[in-house]
Amino acid sequence: MYLKIQLYATLPLRSISRLWGRLTNLTIPVSLRSPIYKLYSRIFQCNLEEISASDLSEYPTFGDFFYRSLKFGVRPIDLHSALVSPVDGTILNFGIVKDGRLEQVKGLTYSLKAFLGSDGLTDDEKIPSSHSHSRADSAVDIRKEIDESERPTGKEKYYCVIYLSPGDYHRFHAPTDWVVEKRRHFVGELFSVSPYLVKQLQNLFAVNERVALFGKWKYGAFAMVPVGATNVGSIKLNFDSSLTTNQPSVPIGTFSERTYRENGSFSNGLGLKRGEEMGGFRMGSTVVLVFDGPPQIKDENGTLLKGADFSVSRGSKVRLGQPLLNVL
Repeated sequence: MYLKIQLYATLPLRSISRLWGRLTNLTIPVSLRSPIYKLYSRIFQCNLEEISASDLSEYPTFGDFFYRSLKFGVRPIDLHSALVSPVDGTILNFGIVKDGRLEQVKGLTYSLKAFLGSDGLTDDEKIPSSHSHSRADSAVDIRKEIDESERPTGKEKYYCVIYLSPGDYHRFHAPTDWVVEKRRHFVGELFSVSPYLVKQLQNLFAVNERVALFGKWKYGAFAMVPVGATNVGSIKLNFDSSLTTNQPSVPIGTFSERTYRENGSFSNGLGLKRGEEMGGFRMGSTVVLVFDGPPQIKDENGTLLKGADFSVSRGSKVRLGQPLLNVL
């Protein structure tokens, strides 16, 4: 088993992913589109009744079909929970960050600082008072809500990892009302993030290419991290056209950063409302949430009395908008 993993790690997965990207952008003859997409949907259990296009031939390339949008209303967004799922997928893991480490699977952990950068996840920056026009108005409103919300005494850092299979809807949305202040693009490997490989490869999420979005929500610091994988070299952000992932000229192990609190239309950060579409990626991948929340208080029997409480279980399927976390 170890030898197989070692051999797999030597494959040129970034080059393979770029080639796959070019292939999926080739125009498919109109007569072949429907049969190809239906076959793919049968294999990977895509629900074609949910997609926005009424005719499959409207998708000229496989990439367009994969990045398909959904009909309005098929993913109702829960308004009562603290967090909702930002994607359709499977819960790989969740819990409390302990000793600065996240659990990949039982027995395997990885460093929060290695995953998010040298400063990890902090809530030290003061919210600026500047005000600008356009989209920034939303950021000001959400920041005001954050300021006026009751902060818990003490904080705990939590995380949740959601895997998107090839058949899932592959756009990601805001899991709560929050303000994105910066993004950090880590150039990395493109190993598969399938549940099987997650159990085998140490530090998988900390070495794969990823885009970490940092900001604030009502309980403190908040980070949302789309993670790339084999054949998922392209991660798209609707609000940041400057982001380009899986570039051959950029060395692995480097990162670039952009702030959304610069002068201009995003001077207060980028305000996002719960359920708002943020971007997406191609083929199967993963989204990791890391965030501050109120600490858990339990009785002598271990029953949760107060604090953050995940409303999902490991291995369970979730849909965009489904409750992910409640605060008691």
